[in-house]
Amino acid sequence: MKTGEIIRLSGHLKGVNDVQFSPDGQRLISASDDNSIIVWHLPSYQKVLRLVQHSACVIRAQFSLDGHSIISCSNDKTIRLWDCSSGREIQKFAAHSRPIADLQFSADCQTAVSGSKDKTVRLWNLNSKLEMYKLEGHLDWVTGVDISPNGKIIVSSASDKTVRVWA
Repeated sequence: MKTGEIIRLSGHLKGVNDVQFSPDGQRLISASDDNSIIVWHLPSYQKVLRLVQHSACVIRAQFSLDGHSIISCSNDKTIRLWDCSSGREIQKFAAHSRPIADLQFSADCQTAVSGSKDKTVRLWNLNSKLEMYKLEGHLDWVTGVDISPNGKIIVSSASDKTVRVWA
């Protein structure tokens, strides 16, 4: 790996909150305070898609492991699932009562877990489009979430100085 900046990607109108490579390394996504997600083609570094359905800053965007979908969360309190080829919004989840701080796909891409400033962690079935679980216990806003590779354990971190393991 060489060090140093090789290229600057410009396209967002406000600060960028998150970036992630696609599983095949051919694309990059960036999530921004300008309420958008940009999909970039690598190695040409060209903007391929701009996803603009969120009504507030996008905090996190993540590729599915198969690279066909993108999931995102925003301060607009929603989770959105996108088709990576067309940029079409597949599903919108009115997910939390306050802004969402983090979001993760499960390894099988069938579920997603989210954590919010509403102090809850929620597990979503992406096929049925339903909330599976609402996990409560944090005393302050949830700052991070993850789901184990087998999908059976969720971990969350919060401003209440704790990490919780949910099984």
